[in-house]
Amino acid sequence: MDKKEKFKGFLESLKGNGQDSLIEYVNQGFQVCFENNQQGKLKQWEEQDQNERNTYNKFVKDKMAGDYNKAGPAWAKMHNRKVDDVFGDDARLKEFMNSKFNFNEFEKEDWGRYWMLSQHADKYIKFQKHALEIIEKYLGNEHSHYKYLADRISCKESGTQKYNTQDGCNKK
Repeated sequence: MDKKEKFKGFLESLKGNGQDSLIEYVNQGFQVCFENNQQGKLKQWEEQDQNERNTYNKFVKDKMAGDYNKAGPAWAKMHNRKVDDVFGDDARLKEFMNSKFNFNEFEKEDWGRYWMLSQHADKYIKFQKHALEIIEKYLGNEHSHYKYLADRISCKESGTQKYNTQDGCNKK
């Protein structure tokens, strides 16, 4: 159970004590604060990222007979985007990359979201390398997030990978 759910449970436990309007007021304020904090932003960015990619994958399967090489340009054209921003996530990724996170407060879900968004920042290899250093510092180099991002970077730079996590890339 995350912090938000724990707090909601706490508020529910207070109901019936003649303070329902106060509880509702606090809950509304908490919701606003939650959406503005780092966990809330990571969750929001992840949902936007994954919704678009899931819809795209269905499009590739249903409309493009699984041909990702043709699907990218077609998807970009359908959405009035540049081919190098097929998912329209440049603005979101830039906001993510410029955010200041308190990694000491990260929970398991936050690390998953941070890693996934870093993975998808392919045009920003310098950022990916920085994210890899952070993941190594906090999770270690045996964690799957480290291995996937390390291979993603290596595939882009040398066409090889160490942990065999990336399709279409040679193993070292």
